[in-house]
Amino acid sequence: MLDKEIDIGQRIKDLLYEKKVSQSELSVKIGRHVQSLNKSLAGNTMKVDLLLEIMNVADIKSWEIFQDGAPTGVVQTGNGNVAGNGNKVTMAAMESDLASCREKVLLLEQLLAEKERVIQLLEKNQ
Repeated sequence: MLDKEIDIGQRIKDLLYEKKVSQSELSVKIGRHVQSLNKSLAGNTMKVDLLLEIMNVADIKSWEIFQDGAPTGVVQTGNGNVAGNGNKVTMAAMESDLASCREKVLLLEQLLAEKERVIQLLEKNQ
């Protein structure tokens, strides 16, 4: 079980910003005064019915509230794009990436060994 506190109001504000939904636009869609919505979002607790209404109107998924990033099983690249074929990463792609990384490590190890050899030769000549 995770032992993590979530400031639900701030998390909703962050998600609204990411989805380009303003608080005033949201307040109109859920039929509340913007001041009432702002007050609800300013607190770190929220009534479940309001939370569900906000999630429905702003198309916020539950995992978005309780996790930072993508749901388990989805791989995100550094630029925010989802990698994989239909959001599924194949073993072949992973094995190819792993093989490429192993080759790079091997080359770097060889380069390091050569540099060490050169350093030892230079130290002997001094």
